Amino acid sequence: MVLGSQDWQLFTTVSAGAIAMLVAYAYQQSPWQRNWRKQFNAFWHSPTRPLVVAVVVGSLTTIFWQMVLAIWTETPNPWLALALTTQLLATVAVLVLLLRHQWGNYLTEEPKRSSPDRGDRPMGLPSAQQSPLRQLVAREQELVQWGRGD
Repeated sequence: MVLGSQDWQLFTTVSAGAIAMLVAYAYQQSPWQRNWRKQFNAFWHSPTRPLVVAVVVGSLTTIFWQMVLAIWTETPNPWLALALTTQLLATVAVLVLLLRHQWGNYLTEEPKRSSPDRGDRPMGLPSAQQSPLRQLVAREQELVQWGRGD
């Protein structure tokens, strides 16, 4: 308790990190992690999706603007405030790009798993069910597309 009263910021930070590690460990061990695609698809196609997306976007925007206003009101130097705000914008932009990239991977992975024995496999990857002739044609198509720069 003495350490908590003397250096409360360090105590709070270490506690938050430990709790985050416990949550991450429990998440990886839970069966929910295996079924997250089904649950996400059920949510994404539910009638309440627009409301939930609007609430999440509004909450994130509120937090972002609260941080910007706190930076501008508490920083004595306007150039430092501008630099911190620019850094915040860059961080948010990187997070948005990462989420967009992950979302794109999620959308392109779904058809691959739903029809593994189709002849038009992405990138000409051979399947165990395909004949050697189909595998050869798929490889040739991949090389032609790669040569064109598609």
